[in-house]
Amino acid sequence: MFKKAVQQARERGWRPFSTFPEKDEDLATSSTPAVDQSNLGQASRTQHFMRRWIISLLLALMGMDCSVESHAQELGTQTIEQRAQQAQEGPILVVPLEEFILTGEEDLVLLRRPKLFTLDSNSSYQFTDNAFLSDKQKTHDYVLSQSLLVRAETRIAQRVDVFVSGSGFLSRYHRNQGLDFSGVSGSAGASWPVDRWVMSLRYEGSAIFDRSFDAHLVTLHNLGLNISTTVGLSQTTALYPFFSVVRVWANPDDFSNTALVGGGTLVHALTQTVVVFFQGQVDYKSYDDFFEPSTLEARHDYGARLLAALNWTPREWVTVNISATIARNESTISTLRYTNFLLSPSVRILFRF
Repeated sequence: MFKKAVQQARERGWRPFSTFPEKDEDLATSSTPAVDQSNLGQASRTQHFMRRWIISLLLALMGMDCSVESHAQELGTQTIEQRAQQAQEGPILVVPLEEFILTGEEDLVLLRRPKLFTLDSNSSYQFTDNAFLSDKQKTHDYVLSQSLLVRAETRIAQRVDVFVSGSGFLSRYHRNQGLDFSGVSGSAGASWPVDRWVMSLRYEGSAIFDRSFDAHLVTLHNLGLNISTTVGLSQTTALYPFFSVVRVWANPDDFSNTALVGGGTLVHALTQTVVVFFQGQVDYKSYDDFFEPSTLEARHDYGARLLAALNWTPREWVTVNISATIARNESTISTLRYTNFLLSPSVRILFRF
C-alpha cells in the first residue's frame, strides 16, 4: 500500500527530499541551475545514507517493540499452568470447614453426613503485583476469576469417601488482557483413614484455552496422592499438616512434571460464623522437557507460599472470604523466578442437595 502511494505521488511530480536530486545520474537532466556537480553528488550520497540510517533506526525500534511484546506473550504462555492454579488456590483442608466442630483435644466430629450433590460457585477479584509471574516482566494487574463446579460424593462401606466433579472457570485481566484464559475440568477421587491419617488419591483433567475458547493453551492430567492428619489444639483451633506427590502429564508435553508439596494449615474459629486460616507450604517441581529447544536447560522449581485468610459465613450457603498470599519461586530458568503478592476478596455460594 505504501509503495503504491509513493508511485502515485511520483507520477504527480512529487520527489522525496526534493531539495537534492535523488540519484547522481539525475544531475544531467535536472532543472536545477548549474552548480558544482561534484558537490551535488556528495550531497546526494549523504542524503541517501541519512535516509537509510533513519529507516534502519525506525525498523530497529519497531523490532524492539515487537520483541518486548513477543517476550511478554511467551511468558504468558509459559506460566499458564501456574496462573490457572493460582486462580483456584485456597487453604487445603481435610474436610470442608462447615462440616465439623472440634469436641476435644484431638477429636473431629462431623456435624452431618454430606449430601450427595453440591453446586459450588466462586467469584474472586484479585490484585496481583506480578501478573506474568516473572521478576523480569513484573507488572501489577487486577484479575476477575469465576468458577462453577458440580460435585457428587458418597461414602462406601462407612469408610471410603469417593467423589466425581466437573467445573468451568475463567480469569479476566484488567491491564494485560492477553493473559485471559478460560477452561473446563473434571476430577474424581477417593479418601480413606489409615490410623490417625487420611490418605487420598485424586485425578483431575483440565483443558485451558484463551478467553474465547478459540486457541488451546494446555491440557493437564494431574494424578496426586496426599496424606494428611488433624491435630486438635483446642475446641476452636486445629492444625492440618499435609504432604502430596503429584504427577502431571500435559499437552503440549513441555508442562509435564513431577511435584512434591508439603505444608500445614492452622484453622481457628473466632465465632460460629467467622474463621481465620494460616497456611504455609513448600514445593519442588521437576519438568520433563520445558521448552528446552529455546530455554537450553532443564527446569527445576523450588517454591514457598504463605497465606492468611478470613472466612465469614453469614448463611449456610454463602461465604465471604478475603485472603492475602505471598509466594516465592526459584527456578533454573531465570525468567521464571518471581515473588508474587496476591490480595483476593471472594464470594462463594454453595448448595447441597
